[in-house]
Amino acid sequence: MGTRVDFARAGVGVAVKAGAPKPDIGSTEAFKHAMLAARSIAYSTGASGIIAAKIMERLGIAEQLKDKIKLVDGVPVAEIVAKRGAEIGIQQINVILPIAGADYAGPLPAELQG
Repeated sequence: MGTRVDFARAGVGVAVKAGAPKPDIGSTEAFKHAMLAARSIAYSTGASGIIAAKIMERLGIAEQLKDKIKLVDGVPVAEIVAKRGAEIGIQQINVILPIAGADYAGPLPAELQG
């Protein structure tokens, strides 16, 4: 068997509708507050969505958010945010950045990155 070597890492970040106020997500506590304050949150059914769901569990807010969560499959989460399908989107940063109509609000705090 060979050894495993990580050669790339895709950070997870937050998207908002272009021009919308960017939530404070600079610390774990601020991120938690932003998620609780959001009207709706979208994340994918892929890797970043698995990370997001685990974070919400770890922060003890998954149950409070369950009616706000929109799972997205087949399109970038930021597209849903851009079309006002969700207030906040969580996905890999490199997938958020090229989407017109959505702004990159910043990365998840380092201690929450998968």
